[in-house]
Amino acid sequence: MTNFDHKTVDLYSLFKDQAFEIDLFRNKELEDDVKELYQYNCQFCCINMEDVADLGLDSQEQFKIAHLWDLKFSGPAEMTNMLCLCAECEMSFAVGRFIVQKEGSKFKWFSYYPDEMDWFEGGLVALQDTHKLSEECVLWHSTYNKKRTSDIREKGLESWNQQVEDQCLTHANQELKKVFPDHVSSRIKHD
Repeated sequence: MTNFDHKTVDLYSLFKDQAFEIDLFRNKELEDDVKELYQYNCQFCCINMEDVADLGLDSQEQFKIAHLWDLKFSGPAEMTNMLCLCAECEMSFAVGRFIVQKEGSKFKWFSYYPDEMDWFEGGLVALQDTHKLSEECVLWHSTYNKKRTSDIREKGLESWNQQVEDQCLTHANQELKKVFPDHVSSRIKHD
């Protein structure tokens, strides 16, 4: 498991407070299938249910489904957009601290706070043969979160508002259109 500082927790609180209820868009059955496919193992840090139980935590509740392309921004509720993560990795992923990128034929996750004391390289995303990630969703995730993280680090957390978020969305959508011109127009909410 990773250890997160209160900066990560502050960011997580801010983004969760701004989010509208997305449960209507979730595919709970498919999310449960992904958790079962990974036998409740985190695809980043590889902690498993036994490790979590040893910490005295409710093991199944400590594993979350993270969406590469956030559902609140029209990301698809499909297996190709889902990761099974432990609660700590999911929190870091949700605020853009952990980024996923494609490297060759593999997908790698890493910390996007390279000047922080707790920076680390991350590693390969654990993937089962039957679970393919959407390159489109990975690109949206990495582009949006790098821009968002850079803007917040440059301007400060207090600068985050709807206008700045819209700029990050526009940037991500423009980058996506360059690589996937035929696949994104139906999913883009902001231009």
